[in-house]
Amino acid sequence: MTLDLGAAKPAVGRPRAKQARARQTRSRLLRSGEELLRGRSFDDTGIADIAARAGCSTGAFYHHFADKAAFYLAIVAARTGAVDSRFEQVFAPARADRLDAAGVIGRFIDFATEMVDEHAGLIRASLEKSMHDPKAWDPLRAFGQSLEDRVLALLRARGGAFAEAEGQLAFRRAMQFVYGTLMNAILNRPGPLAIDDPAMARELTRMALGYLLIDQGSDR
Repeated sequence: MTLDLGAAKPAVGRPRAKQARARQTRSRLLRSGEELLRGRSFDDTGIADIAARAGCSTGAFYHHFADKAAFYLAIVAARTGAVDSRFEQVFAPARADRLDAAGVIGRFIDFATEMVDEHAGLIRASLEKSMHDPKAWDPLRAFGQSLEDRVLALLRARGGAFAEAEGQLAFRRAMQFVYGTLMNAILNRPGPLAIDDPAMARELTRMALGYLLIDQGSDR
């Protein structure tokens, strides 16, 4: 008996193509969900709306996510993963080694401001969810703290006050002020600085460095 190996090849490719389409559908759903959150709350964002924006059925949504709660966690995981990759690029040794402590802090505040602006809808939805589900903010809080830990490692390596516990605590306090201002900007828009104002990161850096009693350092 002769085996027709050529006829068997398409069967191997079909599962791979199906898996690729499934990944694309999941990615579209996540992207569509975050896009919708830019203009509405999570509670007001329906599964049918998300599926329609992604160009698929509600059945496709439930194929990938058990419910909206699972969908929310998936968005958070996807976006924090993307932000983490960006952080690695921004603070790659070739780009960060030349920075002094002030430069590291300034670059981190630039980065944090840009990321909060870019993901304002998701952050706003998470804050709103946390009003009736305190655990909703936990993933983003833990992620933010993990980024701070990595910045502190860079600061400790530069010696000075940040090699001591009090200096590290002062940095965390300064970042609490920064995050509070950014959260207020996306929730309440009090002015005079908006989250997308180019001066926002610059003024936050001035505030943080002033609190930490260090001069403006190297270029970011």
